[in-house]
Amino acid sequence: MSKESELITLLSQRTKAGTQSWEATAVDDEFVTVVADFSAFVRTAPSRDRDDPSPDVLFEVRDKEDRVILSIRNGDSDIGVGFPQLRALHEDARRSALKIDRALDAILKSLK
Repeated sequence: MSKESELITLLSQRTKAGTQSWEATAVDDEFVTVVADFSAFVRTAPSRDRDDPSPDVLFEVRDKEDRVILSIRNGDSDIGVGFPQLRALHEDARRSALKIDRALDAILKSLK
């Protein structure tokens, strides 16, 4: 497993476990979390493929000076990161940032 793949896997696992939180940014459908001295961003972007209308998923790691030190769009088979892995991380980050599980719990509680 590459370091990039391990990073995305660990972020996803920690997010699902509730030990890594994400926040929405000013960019539509983009979420950020801080790890050590770095920020990890995941967002959707318009598809580059005219035949496929589904959005691309972009993952970036930036340093303190906001320089992009890692960027993966739609996965990269050379480093073992697939599109489904990025899409799942985006969904996990979205659920965390928007506190979807808390909202669903409140809704369900009010309906019972």
